[in-house]
Formats: sequence, structure tokens, C-alpha cells
Amino acid sequence: MKVSNVNIVCKHAPGPTAGNMMYYMSAPPRDTATKFFYNRCVFTGDLISIGGIWTKFQSAITDSILKNLIWFRCLPKETNVFAGNEHTISNLTWA
Repeated sequence: MKVSNVNIVCKHAPGPTAGNMMYYMSAPPRDTATKFFYNRCVFTGDLISIGGIWTKFQSAITDSILKNLIWFRCLPKETNVFAGNEHTISNLTWA
């Protein structure tokens, strides 16, 4: 999907919940000075949390979850990541 000059990829990405979605957005840079961090982002829903992926989930890790993690891993390294869940302290304590 495209809105103005922003490309949006809506991806069904089951993780801890079956209906999870991820949204990847990219846009051309406004100028060469800002092209490195400002034109890509992904909202991961509950597939990714800061400090890990999850420690408790409703279902076993399936091929679908692994495929979505690989898709996430293949995004450009300049992509800003916005995790949908906030479990930072519990994830880092667990780790």
C-alpha cells in the first residue's frame, strides 16, 4: 500500500498472539543528509520485545513465527524498530 510517498507493508505475523500484525514503512529521503535513519521503520506488534522476543507465549514456536522472525531480520539495518510490547525489565531479568 502507498500513502503519499510512504510505502507501507502490512504483514500478518503471528507471535504470542495469532492475530499479530507488523507494519513496515519506508519513504525516500528528503535529502542525502537524512537518508540513513529517518526513512524506514517497523512496528512489530507483539512479535518482538525489547531485550528479546518473548518469554511466555500462547503457542509453540511454529514455522510461521520463524518465517516472520527471518523476515524481520532481513529488514535493512537502518530500520527503526518500534516494539509492540513493553517487557524490557522482565526480559532482561530473565536473560
